[in-house]
Amino acid sequence: MPAKDRGRRMTGRARPSVRRGRNLVPLLAVTLLLVPVVSAVAGPAAVRPSAATLSLSPNFGHPQGSSTANGKGFGVSETVRVLFDGALVATASTSSAGAFSAPFTVPTAAQPGTHKVTAEGLSSGDQVEKNFLVRTSWSQFRFDVGHTGLNPYENTVGVANAPTLTESWSRKTGGAVQSAPTFFGGVVIVGSNDHALRGIVATTDKLKWSDTLDGPILAAPAEEPPPDPDCPAGSPIKIFAATDSSVGSVYGLDTSGRVGWHATMGARVTSSILDFAPGPPTIPPGPCRGLIVVADHSGLIRAFDPGTGDVVWSAQVAGVPTTPAGSVDTQDDAAFVFVTTNKGHLYALDAVDGSILWSATVSGVPTSPAVTHGFNPQPDPPAGDVVFGTNAGSVWTFDGNTGGLVNLWSAGGAVTKAPAIGDVNGDGSADVVLVAHSSTGARGAARPLPTAVELTAFNADGSVIWTRSQAAADNSVPALANGLVLIGSDDHRIHVDDWATGAPLYSFATKGDVRSSPMLADGRLVFGSNDEHVYEFVIPD
Repeated sequence: MPAKDRGRRMTGRARPSVRRGRNLVPLLAVTLLLVPVVSAVAGPAAVRPSAATLSLSPNFGHPQGSSTANGKGFGVSETVRVLFDGALVATASTSSAGAFSAPFTVPTAAQPGTHKVTAEGLSSGDQVEKNFLVRTSWSQFRFDVGHTGLNPYENTVGVANAPTLTESWSRKTGGAVQSAPTFFGGVVIVGSNDHALRGIVATTDKLKWSDTLDGPILAAPAEEPPPDPDCPAGSPIKIFAATDSSVGSVYGLDTSGRVGWHATMGARVTSSILDFAPGPPTIPPGPCRGLIVVADHSGLIRAFDPGTGDVVWSAQVAGVPTTPAGSVDTQDDAAFVFVTTNKGHLYALDAVDGSILWSATVSGVPTSPAVTHGFNPQPDPPAGDVVFGTNAGSVWTFDGNTGGLVNLWSAGGAVTKAPAIGDVNGDGSADVVLVAHSSTGARGAARPLPTAVELTAFNADGSVIWTRSQAAADNSVPALANGLVLIGSDDHRIHVDDWATGAPLYSFATKGDVRSSPMLADGRLVFGSNDEHVYEFVIPD
């Protein structure tokens, strides 16, 4: 209705033009003021408020690992793209309720650290982001339950940049460091001969915590990673250590270093801890229940509940055991523990109840075993292949399920440290075994100690890929990661070599023998020395 008509209605009579004009000014002002207000209210009303949510299960993992993006509140029956740092990793269609579930694989090249996972609705335009933490952690002796010595997920330090490794920090302890370090959640855990177990912040060398136990710590500790997403959170006890005291103590600690439980074996413990992390309900040793396995010098093998320290089972073997290795057979829902002894025996135990399944005897004193899959041309046994060397100069491979001999190779000299097993071509099957052995033959009463160490890499058929001499009489247990061989020696050095050719890439001299088996994870090379220091090396920015 025109303004003048509204004016008549309000006054009931015609008004002079001056009066009409005077009243029109405020009315127009009010009208103009209302225009932007209406526009401001109407604008957002045209956009659909987003109720979209996103969760990741799990929200951490290693390159090549699996996770699932779960979304709610997206558009009905729309296509959703899942992006990892902007790169497409999965697509899914939402339900009639706007929900979706999209499994994805963490990109191989994803570096350690925080990454963005985005769910993007193509019809609704909804976008939701969540953080995903990439880690290439080294949580127990020789990396995995099979103690292969291989970190297959390390992607920061490799053959191309290893020569530029630079010392990041070194931390003084109160005794020689022969224990192999472990690494999880940004913290290095390492024991030493001064009876102390330390948690060191990897980025700064700051001491997060330290505990004094009842004896020297020669065994590598173990750290239990978070459980499978289908399992409950479980106990706060996540760190395990054993001592070379007369009673062989075993400890369970939380992530702040507080002791949660303490048990004793009855004799010295110098072998490292085997840790079966909690897995899905179908995987032994129990539904969502982990298991740690420890061996002492009396031949006692004992399995503990990680959360409580309760003994799950005990077994007795002949001789002093080496560090046990494990295997999980997902095909038959079974799990195994393999251990050698100084009497030349190899034992296979059921990880569920500790019963001895089979045993074999070899010539010489064996190293601790490693268990791998796909290493030999015959059908892969579900329990894996058990590989170890002896001081008689042999490298043995046994079928983990039956105990049948698969391969026997000659290393040309005494093998006194466990072999490392790698996957050079990246097809998921082991194709090279690396052993460090003496160049002067087997040890024995009539033979002198070796004056040099040789590294030899074998193919799966036993043929030699390369051999390289090292100016040292003894060495640490070797490790492998991202095309690199990592080994310490009594020439006081840590050595980094190309595992495809044996060519030296980098070495660093400490002031003591390096008997601590090194680890490489999250781009951090960490090891201990008899000079009473723990060292970390990284690639400089």
